[in-house]
Amino acid sequence: MCNSKYIIYWLKLILLVLISSACEKSLDYQVNNQPAKPVLFSFPMPDSILKVHLSLTTDILDNNSFSYLNNAQLDAYINDTLIFTSPYPQNREWFTIPSIKGETASNYKLIVVTNDGDSLSSNTTIPKATPIVKLEQGNSKTVLQDDIYEVNYKFICHFSDPKYEQNYYQLRVDAFKNNIPSPSIYTINYIKDDPVFIYLENESDLLAGIDYQGSFNDALIDGMDYELKLSIPKSELTNEDGSINTELEFHLYSISKEYYSYLRSSIAEEANRNNIFYEPSNIYSNVDGGIGAVAGLSVSKMRIILNE
Repeated sequence: MCNSKYIIYWLKLILLVLISSACEKSLDYQVNNQPAKPVLFSFPMPDSILKVHLSLTTDILDNNSFSYLNNAQLDAYINDTLIFTSPYPQNREWFTIPSIKGETASNYKLIVVTNDGDSLSSNTTIPKATPIVKLEQGNSKTVLQDDIYEVNYKFICHFSDPKYEQNYYQLRVDAFKNNIPSPSIYTINYIKDDPVFIYLENESDLLAGIDYQGSFNDALIDGMDYELKLSIPKSELTNEDGSINTELEFHLYSISKEYYSYLRSSIAEEANRNNIFYEPSNIYSNVDGGIGAVAGLSVSKMRIILNE
């Protein structure tokens, strides 16, 4: 005989569904639109021309992701000295300032004043690039991946983490595809074997399954001469004709805390946007009076030839 508690449970569930269905047609869909906010982005790098993005957020039901912010004044400072001042160009998504190139250890501050008198500002410092000391290829390993045997190439990236300071990094690996007539470059989705990729600042964070695009901090390696390990599946290097792309370039980015925070919060928000088991994530912003990120970064590069 069925337990009476289960019968009551199912009756309540059916009743709830019927009530929800009956009310569905009478409920009006309402969206509380937020006022448009100014958006500012800039990512200064050494020896690169400074680029600035300025826009306005749009209505949640708008098909466009942003609208132009016109009639605004842009001022750029380096180490508290005004270097550039000009109206922001009309209907421009990104504005290039040729007179300003990034310099390591310099502080960049951007101030924008809108036509309505509102202002927004942000600043960042370009970190010094941590050089890649050496690249070496380890022993390849055959693994069973999705019922298919896959060869993984092992690599070790050697670098020395600076002492007595917090450092943030991102590792990117590109492959050179020897197309005829024109070669091309593409970014590899490598396997992040090393503990630095798995470490979370907050141990209660349940986002361990998210790929943070090779970003990490030096909490586990502070001041160490470190051997960063990773694997590249052979399929990532194989062309449609079966040939293998053997020339690889490693990019070790030294990134500011602002860039690190913005990158990882953006990835986490996108990964959990439709996940009902997580609360909405806030994307990091260091723009006063608006939203966005002004964040510096630098890079060290080294190439290696794959030994099959």
